[in-house]
Amino acid sequence: MTDVEKWMIEKELSNFKSFSDFHKFAYKHNIMFEEHEWSEYRDRLLKILNLTHETGETTIKTDLSGLVMPN
Repeated sequence: MTDVEKWMIEKELSNFKSFSDFHKFAYKHNIMFEEHEWSEYRDRLLKILNLTHETGETTIKTDLSGLVMPN
């Protein structure tokens, strides 16, 4: 990740409302993460979103309406 890309993410990090928003932003700006960078930003974003990666506990709301499952 370049210094400019890091600055862009730092600027927007607290504005993401979901992990998906973070991914969309990175994809839109063609940001490629090294493994250590990914771990750092993943953990920081999980804290901002009040999700805990370390304990495995998450608070992710999913809408399963309209999902067709086999019998």
